[in-house]
Amino acid sequence: MNHCLLGSKPHTSILLSKAIDGLLTFKITQGLSKRTIDSYEHVLRRWLYHNTKNTVSAFSKKYNCDPAL
Repeated sequence: MNHCLLGSKPHTSILLSKAIDGLLTFKITQGLSKRTIDSYEHVLRRWLYHNTKNTVSAFSKKYNCDPAL
């Protein structure tokens, strides 16, 4: 079985999906319209999908591992 290891240094991170949720919540508290929030969410979720898809593909090719692991 082939595993991908990025390193052993501990770090603090947040999932991009959670960061997007936090940004949208913050924008709601700022009083932005539902239409604006929906537009932000649409763009950010599509960006996340395409960015993640390309990053996972490139990473798995570089390190010769299964992206499903």
